[in-house]
Amino acid sequence: MSEPPTETSVPTVTSYTPGRFLLATVNPPSGITFVLLDSQTLEIIESRPGLGARGVFVEPGKLWTLTGEQEDMRLSVADITLNSSGVVIGDVQRFGHTVPSGHGLVRVGGKTIATASLSNDLIVLDELGNFERSFPVTCQRRQDYSHLNDLCLTGDDILLSMFTWHRPVGYGVRWRDFNCSGNIVRLLPPFPGGAVIAETCGLFQPHSVITNGMDTWVCNSKVGDVWKNGKSSFRVDGGYLRGLAVQGCNLYVGLSSRREDGHESGWAAIVCLFAETGQEVKRVVLDGIREVYALCLL
Repeated sequence: MSEPPTETSVPTVTSYTPGRFLLATVNPPSGITFVLLDSQTLEIIESRPGLGARGVFVEPGKLWTLTGEQEDMRLSVADITLNSSGVVIGDVQRFGHTVPSGHGLVRVGGKTIATASLSNDLIVLDELGNFERSFPVTCQRRQDYSHLNDLCLTGDDILLSMFTWHRPVGYGVRWRDFNCSGNIVRLLPPFPGGAVIAETCGLFQPHSVITNGMDTWVCNSKVGDVWKNGKSSFRVDGGYLRGLAVQGCNLYVGLSSRREDGHESGWAAIVCLFAETGQEVKRVVLDGIREVYALCLL
């Protein structure tokens, strides 16, 4: 399989339009931190070498993510400039406390809240990335194991995707072997420590969760469908869904090869669909990349 492109020419942009660029973080191990694309054409602008990355959160002038390997994910930040010439993303600086198997993150009041899936906690990091406190999240149903995934800031609350599963006696902890019961839960302030309310049930291994206006979108990853406002909206066949972004009538979905199929022949793609019907508009295969993690429109 060919290596991912390191850089191509930046498309001419006469004036900056919000959402013109699409950033995809690449799940470790990969040797690629993110891929930057033109959201209109899905042309690859840059493929940034480095440690793999997971969740992403953008503030004015800053791009925050979690980079590293499974047990050594750390908060990372890069300067970002958007103007009429295009987009410039600076070096990704990795710092702060380890977030074991960190998946999603949001920023609230200058602090970072991240999911630590190995310990199934929410971890709070201060302005310097230092550990402040952790907070376990449990579902209403009693299960042997749970797995915290993505976070989404919506108004004054946070949405969290998670799933739980029952492990038979004597069996290992490979959650991919089970039909995991998934939920989207709403975390109420103060963070963390406020109330936890089940929002959407009936999912199987949900990952990416985003909001757009009054709508909430979720990747129901194992089944391969996208949910909107608590109901299955349409299927996206061909792989494992992870990574969501929406702009106007377009919905962007990250599509990765399933791990049980083996990484030797792995691949990943980004698909643009009509948000109302699920009809595919365009897709791009990311050569040399096996898993997309998060999508973000810039």
